[in-house]
Amino acid sequence: MLDTHLFFSRFSSQLSAGLFLAFICVFLLLVFVALLRSEMLSLITLGILITIMGMLITDSSLIMLPFSALSAFLIVFALHRYGLLALSAAFFVAHLYVFFPITTDLTAWYASEFTIALVICLLLGGYAAYTSVGGTKVFAGEN
Repeated sequence: MLDTHLFFSRFSSQLSAGLFLAFICVFLLLVFVALLRSEMLSLITLGILITIMGMLITDSSLIMLPFSALSAFLIVFALHRYGLLALSAAFFVAHLYVFFPITTDLTAWYASEFTIALVICLLLGGYAAYTSVGGTKVFAGEN
């Protein structure tokens, strides 16, 4: 049986974690730009800080350093190129597996909560794609 109060609690935690982490990255970038007076140096410093924090939080060995640096680069790239909204959406989707166990066995007792969260994420992505085209027909031929 699906406990709706547990689902909404986890889903709101997923939403707040995505927003909170994105705002932390923006704030740190703002502080680094104010201190270092260089945007590129600030982005590099933020990437190094995210890499170090990611390694410390996950208690990874040095073998995982390139992968942690790659994920930090993707975070900094999304923040610099696309902005706060894209970064918060990326963190929101990335935290799907943190708050809900992912499974392909849809008969498992925990699969219903993940399925509902996945459908909500897909609907939000579909709505964002629909909104981004601005009312134009996507599959219409050129006239």
